[in-house]
Amino acid sequence: MKKSGIFLMILGVVLFLLYDLLIYARLRKEIRKGREASLSLREKILRTGETYDLPKQEEVRVCKGIETPFLCGFFKPVLVIPESMEETIDEKVLLHEMLHRKHHDVAVNFALHLLQAL
Repeated sequence: MKKSGIFLMILGVVLFLLYDLLIYARLRKEIRKGREASLSLREKILRTGETYDLPKQEEVRVCKGIETPFLCGFFKPVLVIPESMEETIDEKVLLHEMLHRKHHDVAVNFALHLLQAL
């Protein structure tokens, strides 16, 4: 393979990863704009974790404009809850998100993004 072809491949990988990083930074900025979860939601999360022997969820943010709960963050995952679901979220939905944390799915997704870039 010619040097120019290798250069273009490496450039493509770098650009793809920079784009992913930009999208991730924008998402984290939106999450920081969110507010802390209400006491009732934090208690529901704590009870769910205790019932199923899951790691304690340290940070929970409630955000406008988010349609579905998700986990975000590699080292200290943040549980993001849509504002519209804060008081009505089902324990099964919380359990689903908390199991993502237990099974390190954020790290798996990070690795998949790296593989996708390659």
